[in-house]
Amino acid sequence: MRILISIFTIIMLSTCASAQGLVINEVMSANVNTIADEDDDYPDWLEIFNAGDSLVNLDGYGLSDDESEPFKWIFPEVEITPGDYLFIFASGKDRTNPFLHANFKIKSSGEPLILTNPSGETVDQIETGFIPSDISKGRQPDGGLEWYFFAEPTPRSSNSTQGYPGISQPPDFSPPGGFFTGNVSLTLEAPSPQAIIRYTVDGSPPSDSSELYTSPLMIDRTVVIRARAFEPGLLFSSVVTHSYIFYDNNDLTVISLSTDPDNLWDDDYGIYVLGSHPGHPPEYFNANFFQDWERPMHMEFFEPDGSLGFSLDSGVKIHGGWSRRLPQKSLAVFARDKYCCDKIDYQIFPDKPIVEFQSIVLRNSGEDWLSTMMRDAFMTGLVDDTDVDIQAYRPSILFLNGQYWGIHNIREKMNEHYLASNRGVDPDNIDLLEHKGSIVIIEGDAEHYAALIDFIRNHDIRVTENYEYVTTQMDVFNFIDYQAAEIYYANTDWPAYNVKLWRPCEPDGVWKWMLHDTDGGFGLYHSPYILNSLALALQPNQNFPLANFLLISLLENDSFRVDFINHFADLLNVDFHPDTVVETIEAISGIIEPEMPAHKNRWRGTIEQWYEELIVLYEFAEHRVDCVRVHIQEEFNLEGMATVTLDVDPPEAGKIKINTKTIGEYPWEGVYFLGIPIQLTALPESGFRFNNWIGAEPPDSSTISINLTGDITVTAVFEIDTVSAGSIVITEINYHSADDFDPEDWVEFYNDSCETVDISGWVFKDEEDDHIFTFPPNTVLEPEALIVLCRDTSAFSVLFPEVDNRLGDFDFGFSGGGELIRLFDAQENIIDSLTYDDEPPWPTEPDGNGPTLELINPSLPNEDPENWRASTAPHGSPGQENGWSPSLIEDLVIWCEGEEVHLEWSDVAEAGIYYIYRSTQPYFDVLSMEPYDTSTTSDYTDFGVLNEGCRYYRIIWE
Repeated sequence: MRILISIFTIIMLSTCASAQGLVINEVMSANVNTIADEDDDYPDWLEIFNAGDSLVNLDGYGLSDDESEPFKWIFPEVEITPGDYLFIFASGKDRTNPFLHANFKIKSSGEPLILTNPSGETVDQIETGFIPSDISKGRQPDGGLEWYFFAEPTPRSSNSTQGYPGISQPPDFSPPGGFFTGNVSLTLEAPSPQAIIRYTVDGSPPSDSSELYTSPLMIDRTVVIRARAFEPGLLFSSVVTHSYIFYDNNDLTVISLSTDPDNLWDDDYGIYVLGSHPGHPPEYFNANFFQDWERPMHMEFFEPDGSLGFSLDSGVKIHGGWSRRLPQKSLAVFARDKYCCDKIDYQIFPDKPIVEFQSIVLRNSGEDWLSTMMRDAFMTGLVDDTDVDIQAYRPSILFLNGQYWGIHNIREKMNEHYLASNRGVDPDNIDLLEHKGSIVIIEGDAEHYAALIDFIRNHDIRVTENYEYVTTQMDVFNFIDYQAAEIYYANTDWPAYNVKLWRPCEPDGVWKWMLHDTDGGFGLYHSPYILNSLALALQPNQNFPLANFLLISLLENDSFRVDFINHFADLLNVDFHPDTVVETIEAISGIIEPEMPAHKNRWRGTIEQWYEELIVLYEFAEHRVDCVRVHIQEEFNLEGMATVTLDVDPPEAGKIKINTKTIGEYPWEGVYFLGIPIQLTALPESGFRFNNWIGAEPPDSSTISINLTGDITVTAVFEIDTVSAGSIVITEINYHSADDFDPEDWVEFYNDSCETVDISGWVFKDEEDDHIFTFPPNTVLEPEALIVLCRDTSAFSVLFPEVDNRLGDFDFGFSGGGELIRLFDAQENIIDSLTYDDEPPWPTEPDGNGPTLELINPSLPNEDPENWRASTAPHGSPGQENGWSPSLIEDLVIWCEGEEVHLEWSDVAEAGIYYIYRSTQPYFDVLSMEPYDTSTTSDYTDFGVLNEGCRYYRIIWE
């Protein structure tokens, strides 16, 4: 039942005041489709009844769901006459006109509601308890002491409909839903002998007039069974939904959605249809499917093997822009508390470690619907190694109320919750904007962005200081990668549309870009791969000047222009390399190819047409890179191109980073531009260090810049490093101090070797390459010595005055949500690095509770979260050992027997697990570590090693 409230409700005002008889009379905490507000939303609501004999003015009264904050929301000057009702939406919108809207919502699982008079006295307080969707809970009679559930809610009127003191338990299904190949006999079991079960097969929730279950149901086709129990004297049970699927899913995920057919097809209410007044063709902007309507729906998610991933009640909307007009539409699914729960607790995308989702999109592939059904997913996936935000992708088969509905691409919904999950930001503290022919605010506001645009308009961006300021307001490298991707794609529906950008609302928050809805690229409209989309991107947009204002303006700066050209060249050489792109097309098309005949048969087209569309992708991939290189050369008047060949010696001793890309296989070739300097950095593998370059100057610097004048071959030469990468180890991290004990961030290093190491000129960084601390001259670490690096040595010294082995200050902070921290030697060889976190399996106590993050054993891998703990000292032990026990083993005896090496030592009382390290080098390779349980014996035998020469051993115990 849906109830409409007139926005012309008259609220009588008076100066009279009396609190006698005011009670909270009726509550609905899960308003799915009972009462719509003026925004056509369905918020929670409550009703206050005046059971007294005097008019009451509520001006200054408080309404709250928090006992510690009784005046959370304060009533305006509004009164209730005796025997009358006052209706309030608990929407969180905080309004008084045209309806009263409190600034909080009511949890459907239950919470207190408190009404307080202006003197602070509690007038009424209740505990709502669990209330099912579209069911209210109220007093009967009005103002009475007894509470009942109402299947027919009575807002702003007497609670005179049938009330129920409790709720029936739901029925059981045997067998549960899933994939089947033969007939199924389904048994439904009632919760009690007095209960009956009614069920439906059309997707609608069962009512008291639905089919009565009397005997097992024989199922031989795909169908959704929805059932609920009805028991005398109780409210009907919740709906239980199971899908029985008879279909070869071709190793794809299967999703079954079920809902009342009216939610989809009703002319006045259905979201999937044109409706009664769609507006003028072909736009149909007034069509039902263009409205921001949400309807209740049940979702079941089956893995390819038939196992049930999750099943939940949720909300659904039509998603997208112009693609809403297509026969097969995109659907956005929302988890909300009013349906059952406010998140989907499941790892939907196997390759992405996110296990909570507030919403997902079941996408019809947008403008690519008639083409490949994979264009946007394939294209955006090409840049998944950049910092540009992209949506995860997983193809699925959809059944809608038991009917086959074809392939839908499961995608993340790019909103504030996406940013919370993927970026770790506060979803309530961001600015999120979109280009839709103008700037559209999705979250927050556009003030910061407008200020950035104004600065660029009013300052000469060619001046270094002005450009450097811009880099503090936006992530220019993220922006370059984003622009390069869209230009390479030749996206014809960009940049006036399909642009999203965001920033955290923090003092150092910078704008970043989100790549989505790229379907208009890669030759969708048979735009040739020779299309000069770079030139198009640099043409001023008369209708929407901001569409490409940033790119046009920033290219006036020499530094940005060089970075733009080099980053673009990097992408063309690696991410957009024809071989890489072709492999990606083959991989994704191969996943959906077995399902495409059925999908085409359900909707439109043939499998032969699909293959033809794939050929468009392949041809674009093969030729686009060469075309874009020519476009870059012509646009920036460059002298030509050069082939850069890179190699390493000895093989696998290290890698080379060229500009932004670290190359994995050698020899390697890439194409860059004459007159545009490239940067090469030698990156040694563990156990090696950089020695020199061959073919480039200066030969002994691990990072060099080369201004290309022609083709060039460069080799990075590495040598064995006698100081292992594990010798200097990060052993303690203070990344989030307690409020009452804040020495600022600090990190501790330990020399886990028997050699003195000069760390002068070494470099410490977090995950940002421009966050740098360089160790000063004459910084030396003796064997087993520790040193502490502080963000603020003054603040540190106040709280740790006894620690004198400290250095500082570094001018950046550690993330409270976890991040990468790195130590480099003076030649920029990586010495130690790890990515800590504030979530399990990492210890959580160091996140603002006092303890620090403390390494358990410095000789074991410190990238392993199991080797870390919350510090045993309340605020850590900077400059002191963390509690490991490097006591000596007495009477160690080593002897050989044939090809075997025997180690024997005297027992150590506290020893239990020994770690035996072995290596052919005088430093120790943790990969050859063996845990050895010696609870009863203290010896170790290494078999069959003498024929390979010398071995080194280290023994450590816990």
